[in-house]
Amino acid sequence: MIGKPVSNVNSMRKAVSRWAGLAGGRREDLRELKHIADAETVTRYDEASELLLRARELRIDKDADIAMMPLKADTLTVIFSDDHTQRRRIENSLFTRAALERLEFDVLNDALDGRLAPVESLTRPEKLDLLQLARFCLLPVTARLVGLCPDGSDQWWTELSEYVRQFATAAAVQWKEGDASEVREQSLAVAQRFDRGIFDTAWRTCLERVNEHDAGRIAREDLPSNLITLLLLHLPGRPRDVVLREVILYLLASTDSSTMAIASTLRHLHEWISHHPGDVSQTQDFGFLQRCVFEAIRLHPPPGLTRTAYNDLVLGSGRRIRAGQKVFIDIPAVNRDQAVFGPDAASFNPHREVRKGVQPYGFGFGGGAHKCIGRPLAVSHDRHGPGTTPADHTGAVVRIVHRIASMGYLIDDADPPALRAGWRQERYERFNITVGRTAA
Repeated sequence: MIGKPVSNVNSMRKAVSRWAGLAGGRREDLRELKHIADAETVTRYDEASELLLRARELRIDKDADIAMMPLKADTLTVIFSDDHTQRRRIENSLFTRAALERLEFDVLNDALDGRLAPVESLTRPEKLDLLQLARFCLLPVTARLVGLCPDGSDQWWTELSEYVRQFATAAAVQWKEGDASEVREQSLAVAQRFDRGIFDTAWRTCLERVNEHDAGRIAREDLPSNLITLLLLHLPGRPRDVVLREVILYLLASTDSSTMAIASTLRHLHEWISHHPGDVSQTQDFGFLQRCVFEAIRLHPPPGLTRTAYNDLVLGSGRRIRAGQKVFIDIPAVNRDQAVFGPDAASFNPHREVRKGVQPYGFGFGGGAHKCIGRPLAVSHDRHGPGTTPADHTGAVVRIVHRIASMGYLIDDADPPALRAGWRQERYERFNITVGRTAA
């Protein structure tokens, strides 16, 4: 149950009150950022939904995106039209139900047992770094997904974790306050070190297997199912630099973004149970926990999506957007649209009901053609309910939240979570939890 180390509910509520405001962010500051200062801002759910589905008329400004974050060049996040359709079709095979079940049962469960079993056996309270704990549980899944080759040492995993942390900073460069040029330059240097230190071994290993397949010595079904191998098989010319950048973007999406989703969910769950103690028993219910994850993702999505209109548009609401106009879809505002999510849309409510056609996480995974390809990895293909068990495919984020909630945790009012300073995107810099049984 939540908060086993807590001596009483009042102390928990006091702790919650001191850090609950962290999640609000500084929404009023966003328009100070140059790349959206002159954009048409969209805050309504219906308008955002319509715009994201009109991909042929409203597109990513690829050149501007790459100039801001060079590591995105030629990756799934910025290519569009037929190139995007073909790349996504190739990579979709990594996210079939069968593929994700193998990752969850063969890789994630082992990682969770290795990291959490010692924690679950603690007989006295101990403070843990939640961000590091979640990241190290997710990294083996990501490594297998993209095709990396761990050398079996703790040092290898520590280095990979640090690369992910640094890439996460680079990926959010568009939300940095002030001059971001230094961050961009550092990201390229980090990518070079990652290439030499980790990626090169994986590239050569996968290329050797693919070459054996090309020579007829290995059947297609005997090749490993991972991102590097797939791109080697399907991308013309086998562009090493493109594969490197795609791997980096996968590391970010499947490790860093999921780590933040876990942290946000546990923060909200802690607060919710302190005010709704009758729901303590539901913290073992995968359906309840999945709804908690959905709510956390809805409330803490990326700051927004920027698109450029290629033609004049008239939306169903009557709003007109001229060709060449930049459009900023304010995802946090859209995800709090009271017309869609109710009068308490700005609050966390795992019992929230939404109408048919509306995802409970809003546009937390993006939308339209560029909706996050890895969503099922995080939250599974299915909607969970009371009948869902650990033997079912639950999604990595939901499964990790379940394990941590099961062992109990406390967020200490003397050491509250802290967001990264100097950025307009909500990312935790520090998030400690206390775990372990007490006599209370």
